[in-house]
Amino acid sequence: MTPEGTKSAQPGESASSPPEALAAPDDFVEQALLPFPVVGIGASAGGIEALNAFFDGLPRESAMAFVVVQHLPPERESLMAEILARHTPLPVLQVTGGLTLQAGHVYVTRPGFTVTLERGVFKLGEPVEKRGHRRPVDDFFRSLADMQQEKAIAVVLSGMGTNGTAGARAIKAAGGLCFAQSPESAEFPAMPTSLIHAGYADQVLPPGDIGPAIVQYLKYSSFDAEGSAAARGPEILQRERQHLSDILAILRTHTGHDFGGYKKGTVLRRLQRRMGLASLFTLADYAARLRDSADEVRALANDLMINVTGFFRDSQAWEALRELVVRPLVTGWQSNIPIRAWVSACSSGEEAYSLAMLLAEEILRSGKSIEVKIFATDAAVKALDLARAGVYPGGIEGDLSLERLDRFFEKEEHVYRIRKPIRDMVVFAPQNVLRDPPFSHVDICTCRNLLIYLEPDVQERVLALLHFALKHGGTLFLGSAETPGSLKGVFETVSLKHRIYRRIGPHGHRHPELPAIAARVIAAAPRLASYGPRPATTFAVQQALFEQFGPPTVVVDAEDRIVYFHGDTTPFLIQPLGEPTRDLFEVLHLGIRAAIRDAASQARAGGGRIVIEATNMQNGADAPRVRITVAPLVAAGGPGYLRVSFQPQGSRAPPAEPGSAMRTVPAEGVTKDSANDALLQEELRIARRELQSTVEAFESSNEELKASNEEVISINEELQSTNEELETSKEELQSMNEELITVNGQLQSKIAELEAANNDLSNLWSSTSIGVVFLDLQLQVRRFTPAMNELIALRPSDVGRPIDHFQPKFSDGDLAEEARLVLATLIPSEAETRTHGGAWYLRRTVPYRTADNRIDGIVITFVDITARKRAEQAVDAAQARLQATIDQMPAAILIVEAPSGTVTYGNHRAAKLFGLPFPLPVVGAPWSSASIAFKGLHPNGQVYEPQDWPLARTLASGATISDEELDFLRADGTRGSLSVSSAPISARTGEMVAAVAMFWDISERKRMEATLRESEQRFRLLLENTADTAIFMIDDHGRITTWNSGAERLLGWSESEAVGRPAAMLYTPEDRMLGLPERQLRMALESDKASDERAYMRKDASRFWASGTLTAIHDTTGAVPGFACVMRDHTELRQAREHLHQALRASEELRLSAESANHAKDDFISTVSHELRTPLNTIRLWSALFLGGKVSAQNLDSGFQTIDRAARAQQALIDDLLDASRITSGKLRLALRETRLAEVVQGAIDAVLPNAASRSIKLESR
Repeated sequence: MTPEGTKSAQPGESASSPPEALAAPDDFVEQALLPFPVVGIGASAGGIEALNAFFDGLPRESAMAFVVVQHLPPERESLMAEILARHTPLPVLQVTGGLTLQAGHVYVTRPGFTVTLERGVFKLGEPVEKRGHRRPVDDFFRSLADMQQEKAIAVVLSGMGTNGTAGARAIKAAGGLCFAQSPESAEFPAMPTSLIHAGYADQVLPPGDIGPAIVQYLKYSSFDAEGSAAARGPEILQRERQHLSDILAILRTHTGHDFGGYKKGTVLRRLQRRMGLASLFTLADYAARLRDSADEVRALANDLMINVTGFFRDSQAWEALRELVVRPLVTGWQSNIPIRAWVSACSSGEEAYSLAMLLAEEILRSGKSIEVKIFATDAAVKALDLARAGVYPGGIEGDLSLERLDRFFEKEEHVYRIRKPIRDMVVFAPQNVLRDPPFSHVDICTCRNLLIYLEPDVQERVLALLHFALKHGGTLFLGSAETPGSLKGVFETVSLKHRIYRRIGPHGHRHPELPAIAARVIAAAPRLASYGPRPATTFAVQQALFEQFGPPTVVVDAEDRIVYFHGDTTPFLIQPLGEPTRDLFEVLHLGIRAAIRDAASQARAGGGRIVIEATNMQNGADAPRVRITVAPLVAAGGPGYLRVSFQPQGSRAPPAEPGSAMRTVPAEGVTKDSANDALLQEELRIARRELQSTVEAFESSNEELKASNEEVISINEELQSTNEELETSKEELQSMNEELITVNGQLQSKIAELEAANNDLSNLWSSTSIGVVFLDLQLQVRRFTPAMNELIALRPSDVGRPIDHFQPKFSDGDLAEEARLVLATLIPSEAETRTHGGAWYLRRTVPYRTADNRIDGIVITFVDITARKRAEQAVDAAQARLQATIDQMPAAILIVEAPSGTVTYGNHRAAKLFGLPFPLPVVGAPWSSASIAFKGLHPNGQVYEPQDWPLARTLASGATISDEELDFLRADGTRGSLSVSSAPISARTGEMVAAVAMFWDISERKRMEATLRESEQRFRLLLENTADTAIFMIDDHGRITTWNSGAERLLGWSESEAVGRPAAMLYTPEDRMLGLPERQLRMALESDKASDERAYMRKDASRFWASGTLTAIHDTTGAVPGFACVMRDHTELRQAREHLHQALRASEELRLSAESANHAKDDFISTVSHELRTPLNTIRLWSALFLGGKVSAQNLDSGFQTIDRAARAQQALIDDLLDASRITSGKLRLALRETRLAEVVQGAIDAVLPNAASRSIKLESR
């Protein structure tokens, strides 16, 4: 349907002013039920390949839901879910009733059911149409359009027929998107071609490109690309309004249609849709696209016109129209004039033909012969072309009953054509309901689903025009969401639910905005226009008088085109066959056409009123004469406008208008002579007699022709009936063929899968080490794997031979007998067998079952278990070793079976610990009674109940219990302590099969722990009372964790102040700068201990000298979680040590001084003794010489002098000896002085010279 109109511009405002509110119109709201898009995919014959290509091209992640609808036979299960699952990572589900639609999923419909959506949930229904007429794609698409509106997307792929076209029409009407597979890429192009020819396909693409195109569309289809209206400034809003104004102006310029009267939300939705298809974000970009692309302009205009309708849309409303309007109208119709109806905004004609069918049905029911004229108009020429053709796709089967299809349509392949009687009732013409003049005196006017797209003031204008077009008492039929609004006072409600109203009076509040000519004709007095607006009552009276007393009149413009009708003009005008026309001289009866043409020329030439009298020969020879008045309309708003009034003879002629010329012109044009007149009269009588004879002969022939025609009609009806049966059979065959093609496609896909599976199976058999042989019911070899050659010598040529013809390579068992037993009992058989070569096999003999659970042979498998047997032997040996190990373990072990609770094992240590014999007498007994023998005790001396033991709790809950301590009574009556741990023993399935408990006698450990606690307490008291020792712990990050009282007394910090703080605070600032605290930690971590003695800091910042030992503490894993630090105050000790060091240094100095003096004395004495001996020897030598008389006289003086020198030297040495004590006490300091060595040497020589001479020794010094 196509409303066209524009708001009139206000004074000072141009018609192209931008809309007032583009940013957030009130009616721009989300219509879809679900927040995500839903893609419906219709496919039939050849659709599998197209579907695979579609999902292969789809992005891996998608926020859409996909529903695949196929035309499949109901007796077969669909394999589509399995096929599609290999082409998409999305979950593929088969539809079930009540299943909720979710984004990111693919759904496949079930064969034999009608699948629809209702509030996001799938509904399954039994098909009501017979096979061959079912249209599952259309049914689903319609429900999708109702639920998702503009978020509905239709994809039509390969298939036969037109299934999907009608459903796509509904999606297009809701503002959704429609894609068609390109016909050249489709195996069967009929379905997508039907969609394309119907004009519903937004894009035509190969199936692999449709998925990315949908994603691209959704990316760009959000209109609000520049932010919300609240966030945009006035400049942006003004630009948007200007862009929208530009777009509407482009449409107005290129198409002649003005969409200014549309609601803003409607315009924005359609713009949003086109922008998404064009991949554009902003209105500015789209306006630029429109300027460059005439095709895009046409596409946008087509979208805005919303040319979507249907046969009997809203069937309950049409049924109400039949019962309340059409039937009473036909029943009470007495006139010989046609029933007139106007279907405005008829789109492709379905609504006009629906009304024609209703009227035809009621006229047939009434038995009357009533002519019907339905004027169907629309501004979309393309839609009117479809309507005139009267050809519709097979999808209309869902809108019409089979009875109506057979009566009013002719089936042609996959389409239906309107039959001629219905087609002749309807006249299609282009008309803009707000720009072109309306029809008048119509009995029924329909205007459905047009007003909802218009602004309120434009709605009021349209309703005023419709009111004007209706007869008094005429019926107005509106859409389900439309009402007369402010014009309710001039319409009477016939059915509020179905929006049916009746005109009850003239327009009451203001004159409808008709074109200028019609307004002036209705005004009837152009001079009244100068008086300004007239009261509503005055206009109503004038209109009523004109309708009551005015003669039938038409108004024509300067081109002789009719612009207005008044009264019943059907006796004078007739619409010719073919295209409708408004040319006056095309529709006038031939008898008056020439006279009115001449009168019109005279009226335009002379400016006066021309009155002619003529006989309308079209109505027969005895027809009454009619007076025809042709006069110019000066107030029509343009030159050349005329009114032509028809007044039958006998009625009073209207008075001449003041100032107008009046001339009477005979219709015959010229006066004839009397003679000629008589001659002509005679010829006329002869011609009439001959004509009468001819007519009688014609009537006789006509009767014969009628009889023949009746026979032909009867034969034709039989042929038509036969043809209809053939058509029905053909449709069923086509439907079955389409189903078979679809099934064949699935079977081909399945065959390909089976071939692949067969290849996989062949490769598996050739590569597996499992021997398998298949036998039939006669135990003949059907198939075998190569691995069977290790057990039976089989060759490919042995297929078909009985199994007992072969000698197995193992000795145990008879294969044929075992197979017969399994066939008889259907119980599988299993045995282990050993070949002659020493290999072990597990032989299983089972029945061969078909897919329908029918027994069709035997399967014997041989699995090589040689490695398993060896492993079992190894396990047995290991179990024996484990048994021996458990028996020798120092812990007592008990095992209890689950769930019976029976004791199954106890080792030697358990018997010894509890004073019981081995094997334990409780083995085989239930734990409830066996536990009494173990004499468990609570700390308070109460006996352990069976359920109190850790082993029982593990059996009950499956929990692992570690190191739980309890007391028990030994066999000698003494009390001991136990540490008990229990744990479940689980099978591979995870099920608990037993529980094991281990018991350690910890009596000695408990005694030692008590002793250790006492020792630790004493040690703690000792530490706490040690005043000069600080003991504290630090963690691995160097922070203090414990702090004893000695540390508080020594360092000044209380425990609360010290704990948590870094131990580095105890070091001096200079040590901290050198990184000493960290270095100490590293040393202790590496060497387990770090000791030092240095100055430390107290809380009051005073320094003291202390020794510190940092010891690493290891946990059970060997890690070092912290350190222990012991610090002793050595301040007094250091002071005493300093004093001692000073004393020692003084003593050392004295010792060294004494030793020096002693050395000096010894050196001196040694020297002196040597020196004393030398002069003494000299004296003795010379004395001996003197006494012996051996000295000559010349040497006597020399001898005495030598003795004298020696004596003096001796005296000097004796004086030196007196200083010996001073040397010893350090009072004598030896002073070094220079000595002449030559003199010393000479003196020594002189001293020994006599002795040397006596021995002939010569002494010389140099």
